[in-house]
Amino acid sequence: MKANEAPDKIYLQVCGDCNANDCENCNFEDLEDNVTWCKDKIFDKDIEYVRKDAFIEKATSYIQQHWIWNTKMIEDFKKYMEE
Repeated sequence: MKANEAPDKIYLQVCGDCNANDCENCNFEDLEDNVTWCKDKIFDKDIEYVRKDAFIEKATSYIQQHWIWNTKMIEDFKKYMEE
């Protein structure tokens, strides 16, 4: 799969539909075989992840539309975000 074909964001399901007490005691590193993902949020405790390149493009577009920045500042912003 090419990166640009992947969803811009996904949700990690780490607790599923377990009760709140179980989730409070979870250690993420102990869940390695029990973490799934979906392009849609399923449970309240799902963790949202956004693709870095998609985030940078969206943030850059917003800045260009709402703030007066010159081209050098936009390039510097993209470089900073990619690090």
